[in-house]
Amino acid sequence: MKRLLASLLAGLLLSGCGVTTPDYTAPQSSASMDKTTVTLDESYDQAWEQLINFTSSRFFAIDNYEKDSGLMTLSFSSEPGRFIDCGQISTDGPPSYEGDYVQWFSERPATLDLDGRMNLNVREVAQDQTEIDVNVRYVATATGANGVQAAQWSFNTGGSDTQQVRANNFGATQTRTCQPTHEAEEVIIDGIRGI
Repeated sequence: MKRLLASLLAGLLLSGCGVTTPDYTAPQSSASMDKTTVTLDESYDQAWEQLINFTSSRFFAIDNYEKDSGLMTLSFSSEPGRFIDCGQISTDGPPSYEGDYVQWFSERPATLDLDGRMNLNVREVAQDQTEIDVNVRYVATATGANGVQAAQWSFNTGGSDTQQVRANNFGATQTRTCQPTHEAEEVIIDGIRGI
């Protein structure tokens, strides 16, 4: 009887060793952006009007604009994988997966939501010259199948954030780093240059 009990106990211990901690590779540190300011050879009024027309025709929602102060605030919340990079993961499951960490959430009963807020600061630098500075605040929230927030990353244009997350069923933790792909900034900057 003791042998049977010892065999069962050994089997349980060994079966628990079958769950491994995922392999994770953080994104390459390309979090900086060369230029987030665009100079237009336009008057302030012309640049402001063209900026309103451009941003309202894209996927951004205009949350606020104050022409006198030169501040326009936009928001976006679609497709986290388009706007943030959180590295690569490889896990034997369950379920097994190898690939993009952001995409991994669509393979699980969990979600990763993105809330992006963009500030555009417009200022006149000369009579017919206007500068527009672009800065984005990213907040990515991972929610487990039980509806409980598992992790949240917050970072700005050119930055990143690293958070601890559960890595397996036994409570082990690892870190995950997220940073912008800069697609949101580039859409605006390229659009402004085309004005």
